[in-house]
Amino acid sequence: QRQMCIRDRFGDHVTQGDWAELWLSEGFATYFGNLFFEGEDGGRRFRALMEEDRHQVLASSDVARPVIDREETNLFALLNANNYQKAGWVLHMLRGMLGDETFFRGIRRYYAELGGTNATTADVRRVMEEVSGEDLGWFFHQWLEEPGFPRLAAEWSWDAASGEVVLSLRQEPREGWPFFRLPLEVEVVGAGGEGVRHRVLIRDSRPTFRLPAPGPPRAVRLDPDGWLLWEDVSG
Repeated sequence: QRQMCIRDRFGDHVTQGDWAELWLSEGFATYFGNLFFEGEDGGRRFRALMEEDRHQVLASSDVARPVIDREETNLFALLNANNYQKAGWVLHMLRGMLGDETFFRGIRRYYAELGGTNATTADVRRVMEEVSGEDLGWFFHQWLEEPGFPRLAAEWSWDAASGEVVLSLRQEPREGWPFFRLPLEVEVVGAGGEGVRHRVLIRDSRPTFRLPAPGPPRAVRLDPDGWLLWEDVSG
């Protein structure tokens, strides 16, 4: 019951000025409903809920259309995985990219300025850009105005001469989907199980990264903490 109250509070306190931007109520309600469990039960429960939402997005046919879908005339059709689960993931990815302090400062400011009114995606972007000092136009465009999600295949090898892991990634979007720009964390797991984290930025369809490591790794893990909405198609 307390979770539902939190969902209602964040979903209703600021509502969308345009039905096409329904994510501003339902996506916020979805994500902050999950955040209730992060505070009450800890990170494990929260991550499990986010993974449930991820699976719903990956399995949904609705993601073939953008979250902000101005061509849909049936308003009930907007009550879908885009505006709930995917939109919740958009907020989660923004949090992961900006960090907790900046993200939640922006959320508090957004609700302080726009609470009890109607808002647009431009309002969220403006506030988040002001608190972070970053240009976030690319982020909001690719995640809300383009269809789909990243589908990544990964291969890696050990270059003993340079002491580096050579990581080759490949984006495999479905027809009509874009290539995504992605800040991605990569964990190189050593022979003894120790992990070293690297932050990379994917800008094209087939990037290659060289990551220093003390020795041949046991494994290379993409997005080890689950901050990114993506599908592993490595096969």
